[in-house]
Amino acid sequence: MCITDNKAGNVFGLEQSGKPAIRVLRLKLVLERVGVSRSTVYDWMNLNSPRHDPSFPHPIKLSSGGGRCGAVGWIESDLCSWLDSRIAAGWGGRMRTEIKSSVCQRGVGAALVAIGADC
Repeated sequence: MCITDNKAGNVFGLEQSGKPAIRVLRLKLVLERVGVSRSTVYDWMNLNSPRHDPSFPHPIKLSSGGGRCGAVGWIESDLCSWLDSRIAAGWGGRMRTEIKSSVCQRGVGAALVAIGADC
C-alpha cells in the first residue's frame, strides 16, 4: 500500500523506475514517529550529552544555510531501521519484529509478534 500526498496527489513508495523512493522526514514527523521531544532528539545527536545515542540516524542538509542554520531532514528508511533495532533491543528476545513492506511508511516502526506466548 502506498502513501498519497493529499496536497499534490503524489504517490510515495515507488519511483517511476520501480526503485523505492527516498523520503526525507522533517523534524516534526520524526518527533511524531519516535514519540519524544525535540530536545531529546538533539540530545541523542549531541556528542557531549550523557543521552548521546551514536546509533541514532544523522540528519542530512536540505538547504545551503551557513553555519548552524539551514533546513535538515532524516531519511525515512534510516529512521525505520533505527526504530526496529530499538524495538528488538527493548524486548530482549521475548518478541521479534516482522517488517511489512509499507508498515513504516504508514507511521508504525514494525509489527510485533509474540513468540511462544499464549494468546
